[in-house]
Amino acid sequence: MTFVPSPELVVLSQVSDLRITKAPYHEDYMVWRGNKIVAHGGRALMHAVFNERKMKMNATSQVTIDQRVEQYVKLRDKIKELDDEHKKKMAPYRETLEKINSVLLTHLTTVGVESARTASGTVYKTNKESVSLEDPAAFMRHVIGTENWDLLERKANLTACKSFAEENVVMPPGVKFSSTQVVGVRRGA
Repeated sequence: MTFVPSPELVVLSQVSDLRITKAPYHEDYMVWRGNKIVAHGGRALMHAVFNERKMKMNATSQVTIDQRVEQYVKLRDKIKELDDEHKKKMAPYRETLEKINSVLLTHLTTVGVESARTASGTVYKTNKESVSLEDPAAFMRHVIGTENWDLLERKANLTACKSFAEENVVMPPGVKFSSTQVVGVRRGA
């Protein structure tokens, strides 16, 4: 859709799809972006809005892809630097917290209780559990042989499903594949 000014509007200035218009018979100004009014008001304010948007357009359009990649790499490096600094700053606190955790657990075990309430709070024992596979083949033989499917988590393997789709032209039944494009940036020489 193209911008077609009304005979009742005078286009005062235009840069690309940004324009400022005036009503011919009274002081009514509008700033347009494409076919949409982005601001409406008095002369001085609308000229300020138009010029500000024009400067932003010029600044954005003058940035090259090389400059954007450079910005990306610098920002990524800065984030990593700050993350590393944060980890270093937090390390002594985390170590101290672990030592206090050990002292508290020893106290609960020595006293023979599961929890203890104090004026500062309540400390209690909790179990943190996990499982891992020492012999995946033996585990799968057991699951299949006993049909004990509850021992497994339901999750499709991306690599295997993509291979299946390449061979069969469709995904396995019940599998939905999605792909999102993102950019990766490698540092220049």
